[in-house]
Amino acid sequence: MNEIEKTINEITEFDKKASPAPWKSVEHEIDGYIADANDNSTAFGGESCEGYVSGDDPDVKLVIAMRNSLPAILETLREKQEREQREAPKPLTLEELMEMTREPVYDADDGYWYVIDYVNIVDELSTLIVMTDSTEFDSENGLPKFYRTKPEGSEKE
Repeated sequence: MNEIEKTINEITEFDKKASPAPWKSVEHEIDGYIADANDNSTAFGGESCEGYVSGDDPDVKLVIAMRNSLPAILETLREKQEREQREAPKPLTLEELMEMTREPVYDADDGYWYVIDYVNIVDELSTLIVMTDSTEFDSENGLPKFYRTKPEGSEKE
């Protein structure tokens, strides 16, 4: 998993646990808080926080703007990741291959698509990658470069 994927996954998990967007700032005489813009339920702040959240506070404005923009931010990250993969895919690392059970990979050395069955790290010097069609790749014989997408300009179909 590359850094963009990790970031997308982490933010997505936080998003699932957070109060739903959109948010807004709400101020009362004795407290202020950030609330759900649809039903005014408190997201955070107010008396339960023992503090006043001011709608004029730049940090509050930033938090609200980021929360309300999160779907667009995540979509932009996903599009960037897909574009980078299409334009200049990087060979998958062993760690990435280990996370790709039952997913397709392109072998640039022989020009074939495979689906990973499992990856077995035998010892420090030997790794075995087994595909669903029973094809095996052993690090002792040299592992090919595997990709999520076929690199542009690849001559083999």
